[in-house]
Amino acid sequence: MNTQAQIKEPGFFEYIFRNKQNQRLLLIAFAANIIMFFIFKMFCPNAFFVSDSNAYVLAAIQSNEVMYRPYGFSKFLQLVHSFSNGLDFFIWVQFLLLFVAGQFAFYSVDYLFRFKNEIFKKVSWFFITFNPILFLLANFVLSDAVFTALTVVYITLLLWVVSRPNWWVIILQAIVLYWAFQIRYAALYYPVLTVIAFLLSNKSNIATKAIGMLVTFLLIFASYKHIKSQVNEVTGVDVFSGFSGWQMANNVLGLYPHINTSADEFDTPEEKLLDSISHIYVDSIDEKSLQIVKDGKLISGFLWDKKGPLKVYLFNHIYKYRVNYFTSWYQVSEIFGDFGKTVIKNHPGAFFEYYLWPNTKNYFWPDSEDFGAYTVSNGLIPDDTKEWFDIKTKQDLDSIPDFQKVVSIYSTALNCLLAFLNLILPVLYYINRKKILTQDTTNEKKSVIFWWLMVGCNMAFSIFAAMIVLRYECLLLIIGFGFPMIMLDRLFTMRKTTQS
Repeated sequence: MNTQAQIKEPGFFEYIFRNKQNQRLLLIAFAANIIMFFIFKMFCPNAFFVSDSNAYVLAAIQSNEVMYRPYGFSKFLQLVHSFSNGLDFFIWVQFLLLFVAGQFAFYSVDYLFRFKNEIFKKVSWFFITFNPILFLLANFVLSDAVFTALTVVYITLLLWVVSRPNWWVIILQAIVLYWAFQIRYAALYYPVLTVIAFLLSNKSNIATKAIGMLVTFLLIFASYKHIKSQVNEVTGVDVFSGFSGWQMANNVLGLYPHINTSADEFDTPEEKLLDSISHIYVDSIDEKSLQIVKDGKLISGFLWDKKGPLKVYLFNHIYKYRVNYFTSWYQVSEIFGDFGKTVIKNHPGAFFEYYLWPNTKNYFWPDSEDFGAYTVSNGLIPDDTKEWFDIKTKQDLDSIPDFQKVVSIYSTALNCLLAFLNLILPVLYYINRKKILTQDTTNEKKSVIFWWLMVGCNMAFSIFAAMIVLRYECLLLIIGFGFPMIMLDRLFTMRKTTQS
C-alpha cells in the first residue's frame, strides 16, 4: 500500500498546477501582485538610488570585476539590460524574482510536509503573497532584492536536501549558492548551512552527501580564490574583500567614547595612528554628535563620513603614498581589519556591551533606515546611470512617506514577531515531538533541527557582521511564514488531538 501511494504521489510541479486549490491560489497571487505593483509605481514612479547604485552601474558599464562591492549584481544589471534598458522593467524583474522566490518557498513547504490545517496554509500563503515590504525592496537599485530572492530559494532547496534530496536539488542549490555569493559576500557562511542540511538528510547515502558537500565547497572556494587573485592583480593587496576591513573598523569605532585605549595595544605604526585619529575625533565632535555615536545610532556612518577617522586616515594615506583613491581604499582595508580585531581582542566586554548587545536588539527591532522615507531626483543621479537606464524626463523629488512609514512600522513589528517565533517554535516542536503525529516524523523533525540551526547561524552572522537595518531582515519576512507555519500547524493539531 505504501509503495502504491508513493507511486501515485504527484510531482512538485504537478502538485502546483494540477491541484485546483493550489492552481487557484497561484493565479490569485500572480494577478494580485501585478495589480499591486502597478498601483505602487503610479504613486512611486522613481526608483531609489544611493552611491552604491551608481557604483554597481559603472562596474556594469565598464565590465570591471574589481570594485568596492561584489561584481555579481553588476552582472545581473548587464543581464537585464540585454533585454531592456528601462528602469521600470528592471524594478519589475527584481519584484518578480522576490515573488517567485516566495511562492517557491510556500509551495515547497506545503508539498514536502503538507499542512494538516487549512487555516495555517492560508495564513502562510497570505503573508508570503501580500508582503508590502517587497515593493520597497524591489524599488531599490541595490543588491538587496536579488540577494534576498536567491537566499529564499537557497534555504528552501536545503529543506529539500534534508527532506527529499535528489540530484537536481543538489545541483540547483550549488548554483543558487554560487550566485548568492557573487551578489553579496554575506553568503560566505552559507556552505555551513549546506553541510548541516546534508548531515541531517537521512535519505541521502554517504556518497551523495560527500559529493554534495564537496561540490559546494569547491565552487565557493574556487570563486573565493578567483576574486582574491583579481583584487591582488588590480590593487596589489592580498585581500578577498576590502569592505570587510572597513566594516570591522566601523563596528569598533562606536566603542571609543566608552573605552580608553593606548598605543601600546597596537602592533603597527599604522594601527597606532588610526587609534590616535579616533581619539581626536571623539574629543573634537559636539555633544549631539557624540551622543549619537554613544547610542550606536550612527550604524555605518563611519564608512562615509569624510571627517570621520576612517576617511581621514584614507586621505592621509593617499597624500603620503601618492596612490589613487581606489587602490588606497583596498590598501587601508587590511590596516582597518587588523585594527578592529585588536580592539575587539583587548576590549571584549565593551564590544559586547556597546556593539553586540545593541545589535542583538536590532535583530528583533531593526532601524528602518532608507525604508522609512526616501526621495529621489534624477538631477542627483550621475549621467552614466541615467544613460544606462535611459532616464530622460526630468522628475521632481518624489516619495510616498505615509505608505513608507506605515510599511516600515508594520514590517519592523512583524520582523520582531517572526524573529521570536523562528527561535521558539523549533524548541516547542522538539519538546512535543512525541505527541506530534506525522507520516514522516524523521524527516520533519530533522527539518525542524535544520531550521533552528539555520536561524541561529543567520542571527549570529547578522549581529556580528554589521549594524542591522530593516532591508537586511527581509529574508525573515518571507521565509518566516513558510516552514514555521508547518510547526505551528503541527503544534495546533497536536493540541486538538490531545484535547479530543
